[in-house]
Amino acid sequence: MKLIYFSRVLTIWIVAIVIVFLVLNKNNNSSYLKYGPNNDLVIIGIRINNVLKYALLVFLIIINIIMRNINNEIIRPWIILNIQNTVQQIENKKECYEISIISNFYVWFDWFCSLILLFSQIDICLIDIFVDLLSTIILTRYYLKQKENIIQPFLN
Repeated sequence: MKLIYFSRVLTIWIVAIVIVFLVLNKNNNSSYLKYGPNNDLVIIGIRINNVLKYALLVFLIIINIIMRNINNEIIRPWIILNIQNTVQQIENKKECYEISIISNFYVWFDWFCSLILLFSQIDICLIDIFVDLLSTIILTRYYLKQKENIIQPFLN
């Protein structure tokens, strides 16, 4: 079975969950479905009720997504390919511990922040999803371009 089929099953699952969520919240006056700065948007006790606070929150979300992608797309693969690879020799074990521990700590930190933010208000969730998808597209394009540059000289 091709991997693309699994991807499409995930897409159908996401659409189904969104539809169920929207149907269940159809007549609900939920503060989660609001958007923008308002008195109901409270993040760890801080009321995000003006444009400046909201813009700062969005800026922090964008920076955190960049940090998440650095961790997930650069640091974690390095850990797998270098530290967890039993054939690979390690020169500086102290750095390996530092990198592994900080990466793992960041995963927990990001998880905590994401829970707080994603369940605060729908627009915050959508901003997070959009920026994360955009960075995934940029990274995928970068990696595919790198493969083309590596493979192209061998084809000539």
